[in-house]
Amino acid sequence: VALAAAGASTSGAKANLLGLLSVRTISQDVLRPDGRDTKGLIDEAIISLERLNACSEPVYSELLDGKWAVKYSGAYAPGLLNTPTREVALFLFGGGFSMFNALSTIANGFWGR
Repeated sequence: VALAAAGASTSGAKANLLGLLSVRTISQDVLRPDGRDTKGLIDEAIISLERLNACSEPVYSELLDGKWAVKYSGAYAPGLLNTPTREVALFLFGGGFSMFNALSTIANGFWGR
């Protein structure tokens, strides 16, 4: 009985998230200054679905293998000034970049030796 209830709540949480993502303008809505509420709803739906996951380490699950279509990716809202270097600056200074790793990659070749 508990397993059936967990499956029902998981399918309900999944349906809720997919319902939010089915809105055609969702990618533009979350980037607008007044789109915080929409982004918050999506984030809450993702968190509630993650909480119901039965897999202890989902990153290593074979269920992730396959072809994926990205419906939503958390994105930074545009800043006060629309600048073409915003994404580069966020990448460099947002924790996803280190000069050592970049130089190491260049020295070893992009695909290793």
